[in-house]
Amino acid sequence: MLSISINNEKDRLEVALIGEVDIYTVDMLKNKMDEVNEIKGKEIVFDLERLDYIDSTGLGALIGVKGKHPDAVIKVINMKSNVSRLFDITGLSKIFVTE
Repeated sequence: MLSISINNEKDRLEVALIGEVDIYTVDMLKNKMDEVNEIKGKEIVFDLERLDYIDSTGLGALIGVKGKHPDAVIKVINMKSNVSRLFDITGLSKIFVTE
């Protein structure tokens, strides 16, 4: 199960992911991100405080956001230890700004 909360402010787009991002829910994340207008020039922040699990398809979706918006600063904040460890193992902590 996945729930997505989006707060689209002037200079920042905050996306809170709640639950699990996996092969069954990744399309929901992709579709939500495609629905957001006016991303150019904004900081994109993924708040993972309430994300319990993410698999390779979910990580691929986050990389896809970076690919679509190469000039955007993308931050990933409030990661639980299991998610943080996955970002370190895969090297994504070097691609995204993590807090």
